[in-house]
Amino acid sequence: MKTLKYLLLFFFPIFLYSQDLDFYKQFVQPQYDLAKNYGKGCLLKSKDRQNFMEAKRFLKKLYIVHHPISFYCGCRILYSKSQERLIPDPSCGYKKKSPSTEFMINWEHIMPAYRFGKDRECWQSRVCTKEKNGKIKKFKGRNCCNEIDDCFNIMEGDVHNLVPTIYELNRDRKNYFFGEIPGEPREYGSCDFEVDHRRNIVEPRDSIRGDIARTYLYMSWFYGIPLTQEEKSFIQKWNKLDPPDEEEKKINRLKAQYQGNENPFISYYQ
Repeated sequence: MKTLKYLLLFFFPIFLYSQDLDFYKQFVQPQYDLAKNYGKGCLLKSKDRQNFMEAKRFLKKLYIVHHPISFYCGCRILYSKSQERLIPDPSCGYKKKSPSTEFMINWEHIMPAYRFGKDRECWQSRVCTKEKNGKIKKFKGRNCCNEIDDCFNIMEGDVHNLVPTIYELNRDRKNYFFGEIPGEPREYGSCDFEVDHRRNIVEPRDSIRGDIARTYLYMSWFYGIPLTQEEKSFIQKWNKLDPPDEEEKKINRLKAQYQGNENPFISYYQ
């Protein structure tokens, strides 16, 4: 069934998802043919070349050389020789909410792995097995998808969906949706990032909201991930209020050179 779905998507993308394609078209210049690669990301890529491990190796070099700035807070990124990893500049104004949390940079999926993995069989059903204490146990979820689902590995390793963030924010964000939170409860020092654990929402700073919107558009378009009405609402608003700046365009070009495809919602922004 999965193979049939991909074949149908490959040959009849407009027939299958014409309404979604019309939604995407409003965000790019008309000369870009969105139908050509619509929903074909997993057909065009290989998990041996595009996966999370390889992506992290590349991104570490890219950001430290070309844009050493953390995504949510705008903190300068430094390389710690003693720790052999990237860390935020301690003087950037960030204050840890949990004092015992490690102060380091890691890689966050703007569209969470849960969001593009939750509907896959490997995430929902116990189709993977492992041996423990002489017994075979079945498991599901992200670890299972990593083991058996090539498409999940490809999506997980897409560099257009990955950004450097302070570890504590990545942890606290969980799989929450993006949105707007009343007031400005600053729990991380001067970092403009709010979390509402009751409503499962995070609110980022204004200057990266368009970046987030265009990443969601790209992941949905390239991999055929249907967007919810709530996602479409914040995408339309944030994409317009925060157009691509020169740094976003530069990072998009560098990622495209490495991965072999661009994010057209940046390159052909409308």
